[in-house]
Amino acid sequence: MFTDIVRSTNLIDAVGDEAWPRLLAWHDDTIRALLREHGGQ
Repeated sequence: MFTDIVRSTNLIDAVGDEAWPRLLAWHDDTIRALLREHGGQ
């Protein structure tokens, strides 16, 4: 699976370098949970 965070450079500027890894972790955790919930589909 591939996901793309549209305008990620602008988002990094908005949230800051320190918050960016937490935002990516939230994204990854959310995607993984949804995939588990829906049996990978």
